[in-house]
Amino acid sequence: KYSQHIRQAQYRKGFATAVLLAIIALLAIGAVAYVYLQKKLANQSAIAETASQTSQTTQTASQPIPIAQTSDSQTADWKTYINAQYGFLLRYPSNWKTYTPPFPINNLIVVLGENAGKGDGDIGGDVFVSAYDASITPLETLISRVGQQFPDREIKKEDIYINGILATKITVTSLSVPVSQWKAEEFFVERGGKIFTLNNGAIPSNTMFEAVGLTFEFAH
Repeated sequence: KYSQHIRQAQYRKGFATAVLLAIIALLAIGAVAYVYLQKKLANQSAIAETASQTSQTTQTASQPIPIAQTSDSQTADWKTYINAQYGFLLRYPSNWKTYTPPFPINNLIVVLGENAGKGDGDIGGDVFVSAYDASITPLETLISRVGQQFPDREIKKEDIYINGILATKITVTSLSVPVSQWKAEEFFVERGGKIFTLNNGAIPSNTMFEAVGLTFEFAH
């Protein structure tokens, strides 16, 4: 009887050990399965997020570029400035003047405005037109110069069509200066290795800048 009792005890002990080992194995398998599922879910989430971002980018890229122009009724009695050297023209209000600097000033070609070329060290004007060699001064360099004196500047950049010409428009403001005192607006047009820029001189009161700038076109 004693030996039978020993055998029963050993059997129960072996059975308990087997059960314990089985439980441990199940827990280990469960832990591995949990980790695997978490990684799989994370990967699926990352793939979905990437697909969503790609979709958003595609949608943004496919948005049509706006066509900007000044109405014919507004320019009906305007004058036309033609630059034969660079082959472009601009229309401007009949009470405005044009001023061509007698010597180069920051690649400036012409100034248009009611007070253009008023003298006393001030060339006046509402619209300032310049031309740059794109191989020497590329577009991004020109854009980076606008408002560079303000470390907190904000640049809004967009592509537009001006009379069928693809152009870049930027608006630059500074958090430290009221918009009523400083606001730079500029159009950039590239052609034949040249970049033509039209800007408002960062003078917010030059309210006719955009209307005049949008009449820009190449004469030939």
